[in-house]
Amino acid sequence: MIILIHAYAIEKKPVFITGDNAKSRLVSTINGKKEYLTELTGNPVIKTGNKELRTDKIIVRGNNGNIAEAHGNVVLTDRTNGSKLRANKAAFFKEKNTIEFYGKPNALFKRDDDNSFINIQADKMKYDLNTSTAEATGKVKLINNDININSNKAVFKRDEGTAVFSQNPEIKRGDDVFNADEIIYNTNKKNIILNKNASIKAYSEEIDENTNRMNKIKMNVTGDRIDHFTEGITCTIVTGKARIERDDSVSTGDRFEMKGNKGNEELTGTDVHINYKDENMELYGKNLKSNRKEGISILWGNARIIIKDAKTNKETSRIFGDYMEHFRDIDELYISGNIRIVNSEGTIKGLMAKYTRKNNLLIVTGSARIVKNNSTVFASAITIDTKTSNTRLIGDIRGKGAR
Repeated sequence: MIILIHAYAIEKKPVFITGDNAKSRLVSTINGKKEYLTELTGNPVIKTGNKELRTDKIIVRGNNGNIAEAHGNVVLTDRTNGSKLRANKAAFFKEKNTIEFYGKPNALFKRDDDNSFINIQADKMKYDLNTSTAEATGKVKLINNDININSNKAVFKRDEGTAVFSQNPEIKRGDDVFNADEIIYNTNKKNIILNKNASIKAYSEEIDENTNRMNKIKMNVTGDRIDHFTEGITCTIVTGKARIERDDSVSTGDRFEMKGNKGNEELTGTDVHINYKDENMELYGKNLKSNRKEGISILWGNARIIIKDAKTNKETSRIFGDYMEHFRDIDELYISGNIRIVNSEGTIKGLMAKYTRKNNLLIVTGSARIVKNNSTVFASAITIDTKTSNTRLIGDIRGKGAR
């Protein structure tokens, strides 16, 4: 038996309901109008366009087939891409041209880029035949390769290749955890978008330059939005109140971009502020570029360093320069361009400066001088202990100023 339901949608395709066996019975008479229920068994199928739903039994309610219920071993197949959606029970609604699935619904389809399978589970799923869009609610779970996504609601747009998760969404990938108010997973390309209150808690293994041992470093990345790409070179872009917190430091800025494998990332940032937790030192700059593999960090554009007393947390000196380079293996900073150091001794200027963090020693060379109270004292070099503010002038000392 074939039942043709004129459920014309955007594609203007009719819906066919067929089965080898059919039984109809009168269920009610209202105002002289009789309502029938039709039960189809024996390979019952609901077909529309390239989509086909097979089940054990179909019950069609109403003379016009307003609702068609599928009972037992429900499988919806899209023949164009081979995707399948399984459940224990489903209901087709003619007016909306949608199918709702109940009883452990499970969807399985293949990615276009790497042919891996995506498995989606939920308490309930609703599929819109007009737009090829599926909505899942209640304990939604997506599994693909090494990615696990959980939420209370998700919308899957097969044609666009996107899955949008909301209501407490969370991604787990190995030890890493991704959170946001909304998570968009691109099912055709390997990228994830975290929108609003976005955060990534990640761990990486890095070599300690002092002990040469491998340490597990915890990193917490937050921002208004985070774009995470794993196709080709791994890349994470953080925008809007961007913040990177590590065990040893906190970095904030307008935008951060991390490229490369864990522990060897290249980091770039704008409007950067870095606060070293255990060293009482803060760095500022318009631009930041750091290559962890090469062990070099560069800060430029109104760059400055603020050093504080470890006990009182009061500022002891402030260092300005156009360009600052930090070499991690020797833990030294080289500062150039319009150098200016302000401390209790006055203002110290020069063309070049080297700051050794291990012993808190700052050396200024190149027209090195101290300016204080309208007087200037020149020297071949000036050394400053940034911890005690003790300042020494070395070689060819001369001065000028008001008598």
